[in-house]
Amino acid sequence: MKKNVALAMVFLALMAVGVYAQSESDFNVDLTKDGTGVVITGYTGKQAAVTIPAKIQGYPVKEIGAEAFSLGGEISRATSREYNAPIEIDAGASTRLTSVTIPAGVERIGGGAFFRQPLTSVNIPTSVTFIGNAAFTGCSSLAAVNIPANVTAVGWRAFQGCSSLTTITIPASVTSIGDRVFLNCSKLATVNFSEGLVEIGSEAFNGCSALKTVKLPNSLTKLGSSVFSDSGLNSVTLGTGLTEIPANAFSYQKDPYGNDEDDNNYSGIPIKTIIIPEGVTKIGQSAFRSCKELTAVTLPSTLQSIEADAFRGCSVLTTVTIPDTLTSVKFGSSVYWGMSDEPSLIGVFAGCPKILLASRAALKKIGYGHGF
Repeated sequence: MKKNVALAMVFLALMAVGVYAQSESDFNVDLTKDGTGVVITGYTGKQAAVTIPAKIQGYPVKEIGAEAFSLGGEISRATSREYNAPIEIDAGASTRLTSVTIPAGVERIGGGAFFRQPLTSVNIPTSVTFIGNAAFTGCSSLAAVNIPANVTAVGWRAFQGCSSLTTITIPASVTSIGDRVFLNCSKLATVNFSEGLVEIGSEAFNGCSALKTVKLPNSLTKLGSSVFSDSGLNSVTLGTGLTEIPANAFSYQKDPYGNDEDDNNYSGIPIKTIIIPEGVTKIGQSAFRSCKELTAVTLPSTLQSIEADAFRGCSVLTTVTIPDTLTSVKFGSSVYWGMSDEPSLIGVFAGCPKILLASRAALKKIGYGHGF
């Protein structure tokens, strides 16, 4: 009798903490398009720690479908490259997952697959080649994640808001990182890039305030706008493959219309020096705006244009090095509408009162006509 009572108490205790036996029936599935495997389309089980089976109904599990384990919510539609196709997150699963193990053989993780789940750990096998849009968005307890060596593209917002994530390694197989992939990953302190990466999307590391040092690979040819805006960067090494520094790359654009006259309200990032590598032909609008600790800039001989406000508000900038080979630069200017109907021109180095006379003379010699 006592034994039966004890067993009953253990059963009730297991029920109380949500531990249930896992079975194939916990997973909603469909066939892959080629009919050779299974796509998981939903989860109806009760376990918080999930191990996805390698086979269901005798078929190998090859894909985790869009929103399969999503806790629901909304994420805006976006269109871009093929792996950035539009998605929309709706209801999703009701079970809150703390860990998930994905079996070897799974090739794709679909859009919003684990959206907003309180995951603390996830095991992604080397068979995975694709991580979809918003796959782990809002997984704020996820402290570590491995991107396998066969993944070629990471979709937009894939890890946005993973505020516990501290380290990420981008393997050489990844050629493209989508927009806002690590947006507001506020504890992300280390990012290891590999040669092979060609493109990083807009706002990919925006708001990564713990990120202090970045070395970009030479294979990188395109950076999206605002890619490191409002980050904590104090040291950045730009790869030799870049031809353009995009708009707002290393600044925070508080007002997209440019109506802010007080640069003290800008939260620029703490870069102290920057060497723009040879090969760069353009520095975009507001690229380094309000980097209030930036003291020196070296410009390459390949540079052809600097757009409006590129270094505006860099209040301690003293030295701008102009190479002897650089004889002319198209310095842009922008027009904004203030209280009056009269437009105002904003210079590239406006709000940089400490630029030394030698640098001012060199800039004026090659065509800069605005103030400091």
